Amino acid sequence: MAADPAAMARGVEPGLGRASALAIAPALCLVDRQPILEHAELIDIATWAGRFTPAISLDPPHAILLEVETCLRLFGGLVPLGQQITQGIEDLGFHAHLAIAQTPLAARWLARFGSADDVGAPLA
Repeated sequence: MAADPAAMARGVEPGLGRASALAIAPALCLVDRQPILEHAELIDIATWAGRFTPAISLDPPHAILLEVETCLRLFGGLVPLGQQITQGIEDLGFHAHLAIAQTPLAARWLARFGSADDVGAPLA
């Protein structure tokens, strides 16, 4: 189960089952996932991200991988680029966990499981 900020404010955490979530917050509104719509939105975000780099890969169900090394100078470096991407995704109505690593798999894992301190760590 996913949880939006309002649900998390009530104590519901991502990964809880329906019964547990409703036990914590009985007035919770549960919405079934719509995988086709989610994939279409992922494509829309990837298309939008094309303004930052031409090297984009979808990593369904909810990740997009961008190769940005060749574009860093154009956007003033990694920090300004990350800020622009984060703000733009929020403007689209979504939330992003950004990470950078030497491989796509490492970046995906850092974005999903790493801490904010890990994202800014220098690459080896």
